[in-house]
Amino acid sequence: MRLGLLGPGRDSSETLERAARFLLCDLGVDRAVYLDVDHALDAVVRRWAEAPGLRRPRGRCHLAASYRALSAGNPGRDSGVHRGERERHALKIFHSLPGDTARSIEILGGRVAVLIHDKDDLDEEDLLPASFLVFGASAEPVVKSVGDRWFLSPERSNTSA
Repeated sequence: MRLGLLGPGRDSSETLERAARFLLCDLGVDRAVYLDVDHALDAVVRRWAEAPGLRRPRGRCHLAASYRALSAGNPGRDSGVHRGERERHALKIFHSLPGDTARSIEILGGRVAVLIHDKDDLDEEDLLPASFLVFGASAEPVVKSVGDRWFLSPERSNTSA
């Protein structure tokens, strides 16, 4: 599974949109998690879902990996309606941290990962089982090993995969 991380995009929805498109179209991640609670990614995904196709100023995103995976039926007889539905379905890779806890627990390669907006909100229950602590509130990228744990952050409005 390829996991993409989206740092908080409070200052620029355009930058967040470019980063999300990069994860979706260029990297073909299986899941992308937005590490903020401001709902900015939800607005980007909603705009894309309501648009006729995923047309952007720099051309069309064909959702290469997602498109192939979802078109196993008969790709030669694809109508615009079906293609649009597959493109909207492909947007399900995007997830935001739940607003009530601002954290998510994931299993990555059999190890526990805690995804959280602000690392200052980590508590002992988060730290004990976690091998990866991934947070969004950081002014710069972080990749740091402390004992058996890894602390990771993509920084504001950037991507990582």
